[in-house]
Amino acid sequence: MDSLNQNFLPFEIDQIIRIPLNNPTHEDELIWAYNNNGSYIVKFGYHAICQWSEQETDNSGSSIIIQDTIQNKLWKQNIPPKQANLFWRILHSGMPVKSNLMKRGIWLEPLCPRCGKEVETITHLFMQCEWAQRTWFASPLTVQFHHMQHGNFIEWLKHQIRHENQYSMEMISTLIYGIWNDRNNLVFQNRDLPISEVINKSMKALTDY
Repeated sequence: MDSLNQNFLPFEIDQIIRIPLNNPTHEDELIWAYNNNGSYIVKFGYHAICQWSEQETDNSGSSIIIQDTIQNKLWKQNIPPKQANLFWRILHSGMPVKSNLMKRGIWLEPLCPRCGKEVETITHLFMQCEWAQRTWFASPLTVQFHHMQHGNFIEWLKHQIRHENQYSMEMISTLIYGIWNDRNNLVFQNRDLPISEVINKSMKALTDY
């Protein structure tokens, strides 16, 4: 539970501890992920290596280098593990926003729980929703997204982590966590904090850590 509390939000912890444990009577076995029946065949291994080589040489390897730089800077931030984990999930489009849940077959009301005007995507939640825009601008970062060329939140984050200093990235990380945490309070507990309180709690969490 200590590990869960350090890395996840309360509602995520509740879902995790509900996951049934695997049957311990069955032994683990190795499988080959690139074949439907899980068995390894030499020709499948050869094809996989060819695919990996093509991916690594795309754009003369520049995309691989950029991705490594982003990952290294992410995990070097002096922020709580749960914030780094959330940041990592956003970069990999792994957030349980409504649009992603619907792609996984979960039927629900897709609109943003705050504005009710657009489908809740990662970009809408953190960048396009009016509430989020006012939160970013009221923070010490005074971010104004409508003045920027990035129309995608993940691409904006990648640009920031490559060019901003560490302290600015730590403030971005803690504010992202504050926005996500307040969104969950609204959805699951019907509690909506004032923007000023969300910002103050986020900055205090960073300072305390």
